[in-house]
Amino acid sequence: MFDGGLGIPIEIGASYFHASPSQQEEERIRQDTINPVLQLLGIWTLGDPQYQVPFDEPTSIERAKEIIAGMFLSV
Repeated sequence: MFDGGLGIPIEIGASYFHASPSQQEEERIRQDTINPVLQLLGIWTLGDPQYQVPFDEPTSIERAKEIIAGMFLSV
């Protein structure tokens, strides 16, 4: 997602998507690989606390979309 020209990657890392310990470890390794590249490109890194989604959310793809929209859209 881009917020005023600033690249902000948002990933849903909830148990709905990454339930098992092996999936969580794969996610950590993937972030450790991607984040240095994002930093070089001037894009915020994955896992930034300001843009984290609670681990117990979402419970569906639709809920994930609602959470992300709520982070960036004013109603």
